[in-house]
Amino acid sequence: MSPLIALRAFDDSINSNSSVDGVSVVKIIEYVVIGIVVLSLLALGYMGWRHRYNLKLLGEAIAHRKEKHALAHGRRTKDVQ
Repeated sequence: MSPLIALRAFDDSINSNSSVDGVSVVKIIEYVVIGIVVLSLLALGYMGWRHRYNLKLLGEAIAHRKEKHALAHGRRTKDVQ
C-alpha cells in the first residue's frame, strides 16, 4: 500500500472536523512529504554534479603535477607545436 493511499485512508477514518482553515491535516502532511522528497532529489542531483566537477578538477590537478614533475627532470609529456 502506497503512503499516499494510507494517508487518505487515515484521513477518511478521522473526523471531518480536523482541518486547518478548511484544509485537511492529511493534505498538509501530503504536501510536506512531497516537498521533502523534491528537495531531497534536488540535493542529490546537486551533490552528484558537484562530485563529477570535483573529479574533473582533481584529474586536471594530477595532470598538471605530472607535467611539472616531468619538466623538473628535463622531460616533456606533451608535444609542443
